[in-house]
Amino acid sequence: CSVRSTGVVRNTRCDESNLVSPATPAYGKDHTLRGCFPEFVGFYYKSSGKPVITHLGEEEIKMVDTDTMMNEMGGAFMVAWLAGGVGDLGGALVLAAAWMAIGGAHILPVITWGHIMTGDLTDSDSWMDNGSRLGAQVIGAVLAVLLITSGESSPVAAPDMWAFDMWPALGMIAGGALLWTVYDRCDAWVTAFVVLAMGTMVGGATGMASNLMGDGGDIAAMASHWVMDGVMVGIGAMASVKIVEMT
Repeated sequence: CSVRSTGVVRNTRCDESNLVSPATPAYGKDHTLRGCFPEFVGFYYKSSGKPVITHLGEEEIKMVDTDTMMNEMGGAFMVAWLAGGVGDLGGALVLAAAWMAIGGAHILPVITWGHIMTGDLTDSDSWMDNGSRLGAQVIGAVLAVLLITSGESSPVAAPDMWAFDMWPALGMIAGGALLWTVYDRCDAWVTAFVVLAMGTMVGGATGMASNLMGDGGDIAAMASHWVMDGVMVGIGAMASVKIVEMT
């Protein structure tokens, strides 16, 4: 194995390229790695704008992790364009293929929110990294919507502004806990079918992209759902981690 100057771990021993995101463990439980990494690689973390010492002793600074953003854009574009989201079996299969093909990509905003809520909430670099992922996911979905509609605006139903409702909120928290339990313990293709089973509760960035590009949509209202639904699912993911730590 070797570390490129771009700060991405590449598996060269198995004749394949596995790109690892900045916050992805290089060994242990992983959803996308199929190669074998030596233990001395350890937990290779690259935060934006921060010097990084690789295991080879090389120091480098990278202000924007373009590899991560391109992976997120590509994954969100693939799911939105080929399947229009993850609402059916075809969408789940496309999501599973995207997760296995694009190493380290979250693709779904709820997965990114899960990483945010289960990580260090005081780490500004983590917020910057995950924030760029969320932005890239929307951009990828917007590009897919542009292709689907041939660049023309299409009618979109304007959602109501997000408002707290106890039972739907508890449902999203429970769904987030179940989703994260599977995501943390199983392969990517298994998680894709859990996403399918949960339906619109853990949707991707397509809805946000449609309201950005469509006629009649309410961008602010859709953004409130996009953010708050992600936060609720993220709280569920955090709860699942805390429960495991207490047992």
